[in-house]
Parts: sequence; C-alpha cells; structure tokens
Amino acid sequence: MVPINRKVVLKESLSNIGMRRILSETSALLRDLYGEDIRVPAMQKFLEKGYVDVLDEETMQSESVPIAPLVERASEMVFQEAVASLKNMTNYMRDYDILIPTGGTCSLWMDKFKEHFKGMKSLTVIPGNRNDKLPLLYANVRGYFMFCHMNSKAGG
Repeated sequence: MVPINRKVVLKESLSNIGMRRILSETSALLRDLYGEDIRVPAMQKFLEKGYVDVLDEETMQSESVPIAPLVERASEMVFQEAVASLKNMTNYMRDYDILIPTGGTCSLWMDKFKEHFKGMKSLTVIPGNRNDKLPLLYANVRGYFMFCHMNSKAGG
C-alpha cells in the first residue's frame, strides 16, 4: 500500500512475487545446477533437513548440498524483481511519502526494503504491523478481516 498526502493511491498486490515464487526459483536452481527436479510442494522436507542429496547419475556419487544458499539466492532474485515492479508502477516512487510492505515475504524483506530506499529522503518505509503486536506475516490476513468486519458493521 502506498499513501500520498495521507490518502491511499496505490494498493497493488504482486501476487506472483512471494514465498511460492522464491521456492519455485530455488527449484529451478536445483534443476539447473545439480539436475535435481524437486517441485515446490515437495520442498518443505528439504527446507527442514537443510540440504538436498544430489546424485551424479554417471558416477553414482552423491553429495549433500545445503539448500539455504540457494533459497537466499532465489530470494534476492525475486526481491530485485519486486523492487523493479514497484519502481515501474510508481515512477520510481516519485511523489510517494510512505511504502507499507505487508505479508510473510515482506517480513523477510523489510530490512532490504529499508536499505534499498534509504537514500530517498522523502520516502518512509513502514512495516504493515506497526500499530499492533502481531507479526508482519499476519498483516494481510488481518487487513482482510478488518475490511470484512468494517463492511459488516456498515451494513455491507
């Protein structure tokens, strides 16, 4: 959400940029670098273990490859795409006062957003959970709940 002069002017959601996309990119890196085809739904097991057993089918040798560096690389790729999309949608954040990232993936990226935009004196990056005690990853669902709650009170 991006307000200008205390009025919300942009409420875009980048639905293709999030944790599922990061895991999809991690899967692509595993396939490209090691020839392992691990789909997103199967990724949780490897995230919990922290590694993937990679088999060289020619030599029949296996090795354990840490998954964290691949997830971090994929996360950075998707973050850069998110920032590029945001800049494109907002004309490089010109005329914007506040950026309010919300949701689970943004909780992972909050420091990155602040670092990326730190040189813009006119822009403040505020986490979507600033006014409550809930973790940032619940900001979207809390917003949906509050929207429905306010509509039902207004008779809508």
